[in-house]
Amino acid sequence: MSQFFARIGEAVEVTSWEPRHVLAAGRDEVVATGAWSGVARPTGKSFTSDWGMVFGVRDGRATSFRVVEDTARLAAAFRR
Repeated sequence: MSQFFARIGEAVEVTSWEPRHVLAAGRDEVVATGAWSGVARPTGKSFTSDWGMVFGVRDGRATSFRVVEDTARLAAAFRR
């Protein structure tokens, strides 16, 4: 999972990250919602997107990660 976030950091300059809700979903999942904005480094174009994330958790560690967001907005920012 850390590799995923490292690659995001290489491709995007994050200008805001706003978690709105974080909820326990049973004993082994956490659900979070929020929004973020940034600039696609290859093009210099900015974007904003709401997101929803589900983390699988075991023994206090994240074991899985799923995200839902407006990928069309991100793709447009990366398109030359």
